[in-house]
Amino acid sequence: MMSRRTRGIFGSSSSSSSSAKRKGSSKAQPRVDMAAVRELFDRYEDHDENPGSITMEGISQLAEELGMDAAADVRVLVMCWKIGAQTPGALLREEWEQGLERLAVDSIEALRSLLPSFDPGFLDRAEYRDFFRFTFQFSREGTHKTIEKEIVEALLPMVLDSNRSPHLEGFLTFLAQCPPNTRITMDQWNSFLEFSYQVGPDLNEYDENGAWPTLLDEYVEFIRSPQESKENGR
Repeated sequence: MMSRRTRGIFGSSSSSSSSAKRKGSSKAQPRVDMAAVRELFDRYEDHDENPGSITMEGISQLAEELGMDAAADVRVLVMCWKIGAQTPGALLREEWEQGLERLAVDSIEALRSLLPSFDPGFLDRAEYRDFFRFTFQFSREGTHKTIEKEIVEALLPMVLDSNRSPHLEGFLTFLAQCPPNTRITMDQWNSFLEFSYQVGPDLNEYDENGAWPTLLDEYVEFIRSPQESKENGR
């Protein structure tokens, strides 16, 4: 939700081991009125420019009707991930129908009742990794394999907090001084989460000979530079 397309935040989901949990168990689900599900899709579908798709405008309308701000509420991203979006910034008809059937909802009221479960704080580490990858993919624009720095700067504080990443604030400060045309790759995005899990705030676990992307090596150098300057000045 933080792109120039209505500041959106969306991409395709990966198929990690947590996908089964995201898609629900195989036990019997309550009967879903698929005609009602299709009517809901028709309400938000981009009939003019992208028939067969709910694009950012429709997702924003849906979020508003559910009581969420599509530009700032991470639950909108989690909802699209749980529905099973595979296309950047859009929900296709088949994804919508299969996703709502899997979630056992066929109305706005039923979907609204699931909002508490869209809190990413309830995701375990494996599920969160899958969701984090999804966020990057869903936020891509067109055929671009990377996303702009300004989108990353908007996304990270939305999907992460200090509990999952002690480096969030420092990394955002680092990104702010990077050139405006900096673009972030999926490997850099995913590696930042792993870096957050493996390296503490004091950076003691950081191995300069490790396989981290150069961007993270530069981040460590950026964070350490002020401290080294102080020590050298003593």
